[in-house]
Amino acid sequence: MEDNYEIDENGRLLQCAHCGHKNLMNEVEVIYIDESGTTSLKKDNSPSPDGRNSLYFVLGAVMVNARELETIEVQFESLKQRYFKDLLKEIKFSIKANLMKSGSSIIEYRKDAYKQIAESSVTLFGAGLNKFSCFEKDLITTKDDTYQLAFQNLKCI
Repeated sequence: MEDNYEIDENGRLLQCAHCGHKNLMNEVEVIYIDESGTTSLKKDNSPSPDGRNSLYFVLGAVMVNARELETIEVQFESLKQRYFKDLLKEIKFSIKANLMKSGSSIIEYRKDAYKQIAESSVTLFGAGLNKFSCFEKDLITTKDDTYQLAFQNLKCI
């Protein structure tokens, strides 16, 4: 951790060397975490197109300054109003066409969502594991190891 962060004489984190996020101990940050893929052990290299036991496990996180949370929420609600029939649906990449307003383009929705993320003051983190490769190297031996290894490798992107 010391390789990636600037630390003061009292051991407080001051700045992430990778992304430049400052005042890590002086602000309240909210972190949203989500995963994609299954945590089950993968003992073969097949991609499992049926989705039962995915080859990859991905962990993603978004860190938002608590003071900016309401502003960002309003911006994303605006995105939903432009594209979604039902404003209670969550914003996600894999949205189904039948959930979108008539005449809305999934491609344009995704472009606008990416732009919204890029222009907001959030910090993104991610980790991806090839579960078969990790199993072969004895990095994971239980499904709980999958989460632990992903959290240990969660990096600012």
